[in-house]
Amino acid sequence: MANDETYFVGVDVGTGSVRAGIFNQQGLLIESFERAIQTQNLAEDFYEQSSQEIWDSVAFSVREVLSLAHIKSSKVKGIGFAATCSLVCLDIQGKPVGVSPYNTDDYWNIILWMDHRATEQAERITATGHRVLKYFGNKVSPENELPKILWLKENLASQWKRVAHFMDLCDFLTFQATRSTTRSICPVVCKSGYLASDQQKTDQQKLRLDDTSGWDETLLSEIGLEELVEEGYRRIGTQVAAPGSPLRNGLCKAAAMELGLEVGTPVGSSMVDAHAGGVGILGAIEEGSEEEDTLSSDTEYLTKRLEERLAMIAGTSTCFMASSSKPIFVPGVWGPYYSAMIPNMWLSEGGESATGKLLEFIVTNHCQYPLLSQLASEKDLHAYELLNYVIFLLAQQPKMTSEQVISSIQSTNSTKITEQMNNAFAASSHAEAKGRNNTTLYDEQFSLKCLELTKNLHVLPYFHGNRAPYADPTLRGMISGLGMDNSIISLAKMYLATLQALCYGARHLVQVLNDCGHHIKYIYLCGGGMASNKLFLEQLSDSIGCPVVIPVQNQYAVMRGAAMLGAVASNYFSSFPKAMQAMSKVQQIIHPTGQESLVKKYHDLKFQVFLRMYSDQIAYRNMMMQTHR
Repeated sequence: MANDETYFVGVDVGTGSVRAGIFNQQGLLIESFERAIQTQNLAEDFYEQSSQEIWDSVAFSVREVLSLAHIKSSKVKGIGFAATCSLVCLDIQGKPVGVSPYNTDDYWNIILWMDHRATEQAERITATGHRVLKYFGNKVSPENELPKILWLKENLASQWKRVAHFMDLCDFLTFQATRSTTRSICPVVCKSGYLASDQQKTDQQKLRLDDTSGWDETLLSEIGLEELVEEGYRRIGTQVAAPGSPLRNGLCKAAAMELGLEVGTPVGSSMVDAHAGGVGILGAIEEGSEEEDTLSSDTEYLTKRLEERLAMIAGTSTCFMASSSKPIFVPGVWGPYYSAMIPNMWLSEGGESATGKLLEFIVTNHCQYPLLSQLASEKDLHAYELLNYVIFLLAQQPKMTSEQVISSIQSTNSTKITEQMNNAFAASSHAEAKGRNNTTLYDEQFSLKCLELTKNLHVLPYFHGNRAPYADPTLRGMISGLGMDNSIISLAKMYLATLQALCYGARHLVQVLNDCGHHIKYIYLCGGGMASNKLFLEQLSDSIGCPVVIPVQNQYAVMRGAAMLGAVASNYFSSFPKAMQAMSKVQQIIHPTGQESLVKKYHDLKFQVFLRMYSDQIAYRNMMMQTHR
C-alpha cells in the first residue's frame, strides 16, 4: 500500500461540461474543476460535438485541478475516464472525421448520445428480431451506436469510408491518453450489442478480454454493416477489456504533457458516465461497521451484497442499475449486460425518462411560481426547500390559508426554516435510531398529515414517456384531482404529489426487478438536488419499503467511479469491488416506517392508484382507436 499521499484522478465528460476531480485513497474529493463544452445543433434531432474540444477541456481541467489542490503529479497513481455514450469518428491517423450533413467541417466529429437522426435505422434493427437483441434490451434505441454507424453509411458515404475508428466517447479518452484502441466492455456491451460472455453463446460463463468473438457477424451483416465483419471488426474494436483494466503502458508522453501528469501513470479501461456513478456509490459502507473493519475479499460475500443494492442515479432523468451473478431478463428493462458495470456480474438497467426535469416543469409552470421564486430568493433558499416548509406548515395546521402561509414564511428567518426542515423530514439515520420502525405516534401522525395533503391528488409521471418497465416513449402524464385553487398551497400539494409519483415509479421498477429474480433490499442514491431533498428521501423510503442509502459526497459519484478505474488499474486495490468498498462511505441511511404502519398502508393505496392510472390511459387509447376503424 502507498502512503497517505496517494491520489487518483477521475474525469467525467457530461453533455454540457467536463469535470475533473482528484480523490484520496479513501475516495474523498480533494478538489474539482469544471469547464463547459459546446454542442452544435443545426437541425432538429441532430446534436454534434468535437472530440478535439473535449480532449483540450479534459487536459485543461486536469491541470487546473492539480494546481488548485497543490498536489504534485508524482502523487497521482492512476487516472480513469467516464463519459456520455456518444459516437466518435476518427481517421487512420486518429484525426477527426466530420459527421454533420450540414457542413464539411471535420471539427464536429461526435454524434451526441441524445442525437436521434438514426431513428429509422434503429427501428429496422429492432425489426430483425435478432437473437443478440435479447441481451440488448430487445429494442434498439437511436441513441445506441449501431444505428448511428448505419446512418453514416447510408447518408454520408464519403465520411463513412474515411472512418478508421468508431469509438464511444469514453474509449476515445483512453485512446488519447494511451494510444490504445482497446475498447471497454461497458459501452460496447450496452450500446453496440457486443456479447462479453461465453454464456451468451454456450452454457459457460467466461469473460472475453482479448479477441473479437463477442461481435456477432450475422447481426452486423443482417442490418447492413457487413463491411465491419469483412474488415475483421477493426473499425469497432478487435480487443476489449473489463472496466479498470490497465491499458498499454499508461499515459503516453504526449498525453502526460497535456494533462500535467507523469508518463506511464496507469490508465483504467473506461465506463459510460451513469455506470461510473453506480460503481461510485454501490460499495459505500458505514463507518464503524463490521464491513469497514473487515473489507471482505470473499467473492461470494461481495456478490451477495452488491445483488441487494440498486443504484439510483437521479438528475434530469433517473437511471437504475441492478447487478446479479446470473443473467436475469426483465421485460422493459435494458440488458442483461455482462461486465458492463461490475466485472463478472450482469447488469439490468432501467430508468425514469423525466424526474428532476418533471419536477421543475410542474413547479415552474404553476401561476404561483413567480411568488415562490421571490420568497425563496429573499430567504436565500431553494424553491423546493420553501415548498417543503409549506408542507410542514400545512401538516401542523391543515386549515391555514395561503395568506397565513406566506406571512409565516416572511416572518421566519431562513436558519429557523432550515432547522425545522431538518428536524421534520428524514432526520433519522442508522446511527441515531436504527430506523424509523420505532417512530413515536406523534411522528407517524405528522407523516400521515403530510400525506393527507395529496389524498385525492394523483400524478402519473410519464410526461416524457416511460423508459422502464413499460419501455413506451409514447406514454404521457396524467393528473387526477385538480380543483380551482391556484394558491401557493395548491402548488405545494402538486409538488408533493409529483414527488410521490416519482417514488411510485421507482417502486414499480423495484417490484418488477424483484419479481423477475433480483434481490434488491437497499436503494443507493446519488444526484445532487434529489439526494439532498429530505422530504423526497422520506417519501422514497416509505413508498418502496426499503432503506435509502446516501453516500458521502454522492454528487461526485461519477468522478469517483472514474477515479476508481485508475485506482484498480494501478493495482492499489486488488479488485474492483475492493476499491468500491474502500473509496465510498455512507453519509446517511433513511429507513422506512414499519410494515404495519398507517404510513405504509397509505402509500400502498396510492401505489394502486398509480398503477390504475396507467391502465386507464391505455383504456382511453383503445377507446379512441375505434374512431379509426
